[in-house]
Amino acid sequence: MIATRLDEWPRERMLDRLAGISLLADRTQCILSNLLDHEALKSGSVQIHMESLCLTLLQELLSSWEERLSAKQQVCLLVTCNEPVWADRQVLWQVLDNLLSNASKYDCEALG
Repeated sequence: MIATRLDEWPRERMLDRLAGISLLADRTQCILSNLLDHEALKSGSVQIHMESLCLTLLQELLSSWEERLSAKQQVCLLVTCNEPVWADRQVLWQVLDNLLSNASKYDCEALG
């Protein structure tokens, strides 16, 4: 549709439509990824390795996001306690990364 309207629509309208397409594609990818993860867990092909973790993992995660957050002029403040948690490192990383991604993408003021 956009290709047929290149000469008619203003740039802003095309960018708006493309942003909408990108958002829907991201949502679709998220849904498919969740379905695949659920199926993998259900079939037993994913092994969960529970361990006692110090939440320094959060600082590592924030470090990996530093450049992306800075590019969007966003800041994430981290306040932790020294209590360990019982979790799978990879799964916890994925959940927290997803939360941070959503907070950044949708420009949330606070996470957690």
